[in-house]
This record gives sequence, C-alpha cells and structure tokens, in this order.
Amino acid sequence: MNTIISNKVHHYSLLLELDDEMKDWFESQLDKGKYLQHLIIEDRERQNYPETDEVHIQSEHKRTAGDYTIIHAVHVGDREVVVGENPAGAQDEKYMCGFCQQNELFARYEEILSSDDFPEIMGIFGKRVAEQAEKTRVALLTPKIQGIQDTPLTAEHCTLISHDDDINDKIVVINPDVLRREYRKATHQIKLCVGGFGASPHSRGSACYCVDLYTGKTSRYERREVLGTLTREQLPKWAELGLVQYEQNHNQKQPKTKEER
Repeated sequence: MNTIISNKVHHYSLLLELDDEMKDWFESQLDKGKYLQHLIIEDRERQNYPETDEVHIQSEHKRTAGDYTIIHAVHVGDREVVVGENPAGAQDEKYMCGFCQQNELFARYEEILSSDDFPEIMGIFGKRVAEQAEKTRVALLTPKIQGIQDTPLTAEHCTLISHDDDINDKIVVINPDVLRREYRKATHQIKLCVGGFGASPHSRGSACYCVDLYTGKTSRYERREVLGTLTREQLPKWAELGLVQYEQNHNQKQPKTKEER
C-alpha cells in the first residue's frame, strides 16, 4: 500500500441512510414513520442483520459493502472491523479494511483503506481489532471503577417469563447467552421494556423496545431474548437510579393538561 493510498480515507454509507429531508419526514409523520421502520426491521430480520451493538447473531447471509464482499469481520464493542474483497476492483482497490456501524435503518462503512496487498490489509485489520478491543476493555472498566457488582444475571436471579406474560413497562433481564461476550454483564442486561409488539402476550410480533438502566439508551430485542423480569425492590442501586432518571425524563416530556398549564 503506497503512501497515497494509506492516507486516503473514504466515508460512505450503504443499505439505507436517511438524508435530512427523510429524517424530518420520519419525525413529522410519527405513525407512518413507525410503520415504515417496522417494515424495514422485518426485512432486516429476514436477512439476519443484527439490531443492536450488544447482540451476537450468526448469519449465512452473503454480505456486501458496495462492490466488496465482506470476507472477514470481528465485532468488538461499538464497532465492527471488516475486510472486503473485490477481484474486479481498480488498481490498489482489490481489498479493503474499514469500520462498520449499523442499526435497523442503515449500515455505515467508514475509515476505509484499500490495497492490492492482502497481507498488508490483514495487518491493518489485526491492528484495528486490537485497538478496538483495548478501547472496549477500558470502557467496560467504568462500572468496576464505580463500585458496581457487574456479574451476569441468570435464571436464578429473576422471574422467568412465558408467552402469557405482558412485559410492557416491566423491568426485564436480557439472556446473557444472546449477548456478545464482552457485554455479558448485569449493566448490559437490566432494561425497562417500553413497548413493541413482542411485549404483549401471545403477540404475532417479536420486537421489544427496551431502555438500558445503566446507559439510558434504547435498543431493540426479540422477546425470546428476554430471560425474565425483576421487581423494583430487586434492583441494584445503580439500576434503581437509572429507572428514577428515566421516569423523571419521561414525565417531563409528557404533554401538560389544562389544569397543569
């Protein structure tokens, strides 16, 4: 890889990326936007695309990024490092290494370096995986520094759910077995289920939208990935604080009644 190629970084997005006009439409047409998002998510389910950074999914689906076929991929923390191959590519562009981030609406491949030298691309791939692993390791030390007991929660720690249970507005525990290895910790398992077709009993849908009580982020899970529920009294202190913070923020966003104005 020559100096020009080594310093050349390409940024582009694939699958579906929302431009400003489309984002405005989704925000102004909430009902239609949610319906379209639901259709996109269902399509991604059929193609076995992962929905969250934490969930580990194996897929036989042939994956592409532009003209490249992804031949190696390692997902560590919040980013995935990939290597792609394009035998028909132009000079110095037969192989590429880049980072990928994706959600239910789009995938973005960025910081892409390309070369005809496969061993060199694999060297860059190894270096980026190592750097991403170290970044993730440091980030995951935060709960320990805060004095949080972050051992994984299993079936013995919660009340298991069945198809008869309504888990809307319930505190749920995500099964550690469906999470990637670095996220098999209590701070990535305890969530508040705030909706989704899968939250209702005997629903044909499977999506459950959950707020993480440690980070406050909202993610999508399958109902089958929910291990069980916890009562408020069972919550560790950090999760109780996260729940209180969510409730305060949620109440502030609620429209006021005439009497309150």
